[in-house]
Amino acid sequence: MEATIKDLKFGNVRRDDYTELNRQTYLCALFSELTQYTFPSNTSQDVVQEMNELVQLTQELAESEEVQRMFYAYDENLPIVFKKFLISYGVTKDEASSLIDSILYDINPLILKLKYYFQRPRPYQLAYYYKLKLIAFNSCSDQTPSYPSGHALQSRVFAYVIGDKYPKLYNKVNELADKVANSRLYMGLHYQSDIDFALVVAEKMYQNKEFKLKYQI
Repeated sequence: MEATIKDLKFGNVRRDDYTELNRQTYLCALFSELTQYTFPSNTSQDVVQEMNELVQLTQELAESEEVQRMFYAYDENLPIVFKKFLISYGVTKDEASSLIDSILYDINPLILKLKYYFQRPRPYQLAYYYKLKLIAFNSCSDQTPSYPSGHALQSRVFAYVIGDKYPKLYNKVNELADKVANSRLYMGLHYQSDIDFALVVAEKMYQNKEFKLKYQI
């Protein structure tokens, strides 16, 4: 069967993500509500505009090796970035690791469930069919569908929790979360609508009563 651009999907789950995809947490109760959201179709003018913006951003990033190094650090191990952030402001190593690891354990299954439900192709996959010169940067974390952005979502949830638990860090941690989200655009790994939806999901997670109770926020 010949697929059209409109029907283009990301593809099958990788073995490394299969167990996590099928794991259940209390936040998975949000799944049905969140599947009511949508993104611009593969054939829409909106998605073409999104990809053209990414072409410009990736070209800008190519001119700064310093920023590339920072964005690669976000890409390769986001949890370590936030653990080091906490430690740099006096939080103990054990406390920082426990907090970040616990949040990831709670949120990652829902992130994967949403990604594989929507099956949105990565921008560079779709750009090929439009003959756009979108040259994405190498990534250790682009082996899942595009919608929502996992990095933007994780970093925003980290920021919510850290900002509430350590109010003096509120501005700094939100600045870091913004940088992480923007890095996904500059690297050509996500559409803007992936980031927008990630922020919606992050807020839904943050507002969840069980989540607030667990993290005492």
